[in-house]
Amino acid sequence: MIPNEVLYLGQKYSKSDLSDLLDQPNLSKVREGVYNCTNSASYLLFVDLEKKDKEERFHFDDFFEEDFFHWDSQTTQHIDSPKIQDIINGVLTPHLFVRLTQKIKNVTQPFIYCGRLTYSTHEDQASKPVHILFQSIDYDDLTENEDLVEIYLWRPYKDKGTKKKNSSSNKQDYLETRRKIKESTFFARNPNLKRDAIKERGCQCEACKFKFGDKYGEFGANYIECHHEDPLSERPEREWLHELKTSIKRVKLLCSNCHRMIHRTIPAKDFNFLLSLINDENH
Repeated sequence: MIPNEVLYLGQKYSKSDLSDLLDQPNLSKVREGVYNCTNSASYLLFVDLEKKDKEERFHFDDFFEEDFFHWDSQTTQHIDSPKIQDIINGVLTPHLFVRLTQKIKNVTQPFIYCGRLTYSTHEDQASKPVHILFQSIDYDDLTENEDLVEIYLWRPYKDKGTKKKNSSSNKQDYLETRRKIKESTFFARNPNLKRDAIKERGCQCEACKFKFGDKYGEFGANYIECHHEDPLSERPEREWLHELKTSIKRVKLLCSNCHRMIHRTIPAKDFNFLLSLINDENH
């Protein structure tokens, strides 16, 4: 089984799940961070981003930088190791599985499937482990999947041992650097819904007519937010057990300000209410 033909980008899978889905009986027993599939040219990479509970020798810097992924190999591998050479030469296709942390409240967490990788370059001086820079084939910069977004934005943090400043010397500094892990439930959005809405209506706010491209040039071009007029989180809980479907007619393309305003209350305001506020302001 080829992973990208049976797995879904951004979905959660345990090694036991993958063992069944990929027809790899031994995978569920593997503790290492790599696995070479026996029925396809697929090489699975399993990454825990948070390394604080691991031995110092396993404190690798694995992270996304836009559509590139930094990865440190096993400590026994060097650039001439057979599997590393197979990756570099395109014999094996790496498939990336990532989770923020190994366990939450002693419960082992599943991995998020992040798709296929292709070799880009490596650090010449790095060995055991080898530091490789991959490009992600399936990177989705329009995703609304919260797990993928968190993984894409995560960066390794290391305590540099800086001395604490005297608090009386700068009373206007506020501590905001403490990283916390939270458990959450969310709805995996279908990116095709937003893409098709943009193709149909363009990247202009349907409420205030703002265009990010006009304000921010090329950097803001093609950016807009997608608002569900029937928010998934506000639908009856009995519907959550089934596949929730949304018609393209039931979404609005909004700028960030309008999107915030419409969600300022629970339940969210309707689109016509937002239009009335804008029209009153303009008159």
